[in-house]
Amino acid sequence: MNDQPVGIRLTQQATLLEIDWKDGATTRLSATTLRAACHCTLCRSAAAKTGQVNQAEDFSPDLSITLIEPMGANSINLQFSDGHIRGIFPFPYLRSLSAEKAG
Repeated sequence: MNDQPVGIRLTQQATLLEIDWKDGATTRLSATTLRAACHCTLCRSAAAKTGQVNQAEDFSPDLSITLIEPMGANSINLQFSDGHIRGIFPFPYLRSLSAEKAG
């Protein structure tokens, strides 16, 4: 399965998440992109109430990732400097975000 990382790291003062995949590809996603892509219950509920989906531009450009926690074998939880602490990202979803960003 190519959606398994072999390395995960923060760069650029924790504003960029880099993931190295088994197939040799590397994904680079900004903290603002990841924060906007969060699909936790709180974020989905807020979007449903307002009818608006977060965009990367909605967040400060100096937003950073403050913690990366493994969540089982197939996802990570990201915590952000804006206080958002429940951003669970399955590895296939992170891979798809990279493809969306490139396409």
